[in-house]
Amino acid sequence: MDLYCKRCGEPCELDHVQLELTPQERNDFHDGICCPSCKGKKIERTPFRAVIAAELHALLGDDLDGLACEMEDAEMMLGGEFWE
Repeated sequence: MDLYCKRCGEPCELDHVQLELTPQERNDFHDGICCPSCKGKKIERTPFRAVIAAELHALLGDDLDGLACEMEDAEMMLGGEFWE
């Protein structure tokens, strides 16, 4: 299951975020500062999936498994709109 960056909307595998990122990278990811994909890059437009990720993260807090499940549900419900 994937978590999505709140800045660029790129997917990051849940296990990768929890086990392979440094503590600083993990904090940056959870705080919506950046992920490994968008670190140091300018973001022209915040994708819809990034907005969904930020709102669900605010709602679910530290429940990363629940967050990943909800994002998977959002992707299934929204289809192509999720990736625009």
